[in-house]
Amino acid sequence: MTKRGLLASMLSGLALAATAHAQVDQENLDDYGTGIIKDYANLRSTDTIEWVWIAPGVKLKEHRYEVKPVDNLTSYDDEDMEDMIDSGLARTMKRISERNAAGTLLQITPAVYWAERGNANKLWVPYSGGHLAQAGVGLELVIIDDTGKEVAKFRHSGREGYQLRDAAEEVIDDLRKYISAH
Repeated sequence: MTKRGLLASMLSGLALAATAHAQVDQENLDDYGTGIIKDYANLRSTDTIEWVWIAPGVKLKEHRYEVKPVDNLTSYDDEDMEDMIDSGLARTMKRISERNAAGTLLQITPAVYWAERGNANKLWVPYSGGHLAQAGVGLELVIIDDTGKEVAKFRHSGREGYQLRDAAEEVIDDLRKYISAH
């Protein structure tokens, strides 16, 4: 193979690897389940949020928000996790809303699509046990405008501590940072 052929092969491999992680893959949906998002096709990964879609021209940081109660789609009945999402997300979005008194009101519907309690037995998994032993929470957000049109969708998860509440707090913090910047 010539140098040019080798370079072309390497570049096409990199392009395939980049696009493989650009959108939600079916394996992730099969492993962790789906939530309230109806269509995952237009979601894309970012450096900080696993998958997100924002309608063209929408600047999330310029709006006010109303947050509906969380819908827990998991088999876990964990009041602390749900309280953290309900109160934490509402407080976070209230702070963003206070900076945008003139902004349009958007409504956020949150849903927990995946949760896993911390498990010290996983500490012994080679190379990733410390991470896998932590509690994990996956959250989807659908944001709509006053006409009922979707303007943004998020699918993000995180692992933190040993309680589901800790992981939920981590996910909310990531979402706050992203929405405040976009």
